[in-house]
This record gives sequence, C-alpha cells and structure tokens, in this order.
Amino acid sequence: MSTIEAPPRVTAEEFLSLAELGNYELVHGEVKAECVSVQSSWTGNRMSARFDAFAETSGRGFAFGADILLRIWPNDPNHVRRPDAAYIRAERLPGGRLPETGYLEIAPDLVAEAVSPHDEAEEVERKVREYLAAGVGLVWVAYPVTRTVHVYRANGTAEVLDDTGTLDGEDLLPGLRIAVSAIFPRQATAATTATGP
Repeated sequence: MSTIEAPPRVTAEEFLSLAELGNYELVHGEVKAECVSVQSSWTGNRMSARFDAFAETSGRGFAFGADILLRIWPNDPNHVRRPDAAYIRAERLPGGRLPETGYLEIAPDLVAEAVSPHDEAEEVERKVREYLAAGVGLVWVAYPVTRTVHVYRANGTAEVLDDTGTLDGEDLLPGLRIAVSAIFPRQATAATTATGP
C-alpha cells in the first residue's frame, strides 16, 4: 500500500466525503492506496459476480464489489477496509435492509480479496486477521498468479485450494459453490495455424 499525498490523515466521516475515493482504504486514520493489477482486478470482479448470482438465486442476502466500504471495528472508528467482494445475509441486517448511505458497519459473512503482485504479504495477513476478529465468518484470499485460493474460517482453520478445487459457502452460506478455475483468467492455449491446400 502507498499513501496518497493529501490529506494524509482524516476521520472516517471526512474519508467518506472525499470526492474521489478510488482504490483507497482508511487504515487507522491514514489514507492508503490499494495495489491493483489487471489480473487481481479481473479476479475480484469474477468473485463479486459469482456472489451476486448467488444472492439473486437464493434471495438470501446482498453481494458487493470493490466499491463497498466496511467500517466494522467499533474500537477503531477511523479504520475502513475495501474488500474486492463481500456477501452478507439479509437476516443480519436491521429489517433485512441495507443502509441507505455511509458505510456497511455489520461484518459480512464472507469477504474475498484478490492479491496483486504488489501487495505485501504482511498486509494481506493483517487484513485476514482483522476481518476474522471483526466477525467475518469466511475469508477467501485469491492469488491469480499461482491460481490458488487461501480459505480462512472463524473457527481458526484454513486450507489452500488450487484451480481444480471448489470454493464452498459451507454451513454459513449453504449452496454457494464456485469452481476456483472460474475466478481466474483463462490460461492461454497453444495457437494453431491453419494451412492451405
């Protein structure tokens, strides 16, 4: 993450009112730019699309893309994360409705991050710990370069899936199943050359 030049430190209220949030997060009051690559952006969009399709077919919740802003750490009100995709069950929202403005302040059931080659390992690990500590039940961290997804659960267990595996909403989001290969860019195949008579 790199810090934008101005303003370097703001409150969550000021951060929300910035005209161009772009790919920024507010990390303990400090505005930071998120690292994005072509592959991580594509992968994040694919996960978001799969979450949205599940929300539509199940009718049980709401899916979000990389524009969602999470403020789910009550002891650190100037801490805001922007995951690449998220899903929250409708029953966890007051009246089953989304807030009209501002931040989502209830921890999603599932959060997904797509890692760029520019992301620092320590920062990715820190995000996972923060999400789980805030009450997120499942965290998926996708690595487009290695075509693997690291799955972290609230109970402390974790596993790594390669692109032959299937991501599962488990008991938290039953019915949500996504082939790992479906969220990564297709691998190029050898080109064939047509020959004339």
